[in-house]
Amino acid sequence: MITLRPTTSNDCDLLYTWVNDPVTRESYFNQEEIPYEIHKSWFMRFNLDHIFLFSDENKNDVGVLRFENKNSEWIISLNIAPDHRNKGYASQIFSLASPEFLKRNPNISMLYAYIKEENIFVQKAILKAGYKYIKTIEYNGAICRQYQYMKK
Repeated sequence: MITLRPTTSNDCDLLYTWVNDPVTRESYFNQEEIPYEIHKSWFMRFNLDHIFLFSDENKNDVGVLRFENKNSEWIISLNIAPDHRNKGYASQIFSLASPEFLKRNPNISMLYAYIKEENIFVQKAILKAGYKYIKTIEYNGAICRQYQYMKK
């Protein structure tokens, strides 16, 4: 069982480590390593209420889901901690974070995810969490599947 915990400014280094993990970089659209100063600057400007961190029953941080408004679409981005992959956390995070974010932000009614076509594991996890497949499109230079989650 995982739980949502508040994101604080102390999480900057943790998220930097996760985001530059080689497996993580491979699954992201921009596969280049992110320099620390760029990450830190982004983190300090980003609304921490839009970054949901999750911990397991032993208080180990296991993953993060970010919500970002891009061109009037609220887009999610998942990152599972390298030591906690393949434990079923992705669908749990999607299932817990998506409705919670919409509850905290009543003016937002829909979330989107763009998942690379080859990332079958995350596609299965997001469907299990209640997202609906919309279409296959090119997004940020990659062939992706677009998913949508609507407020219930």
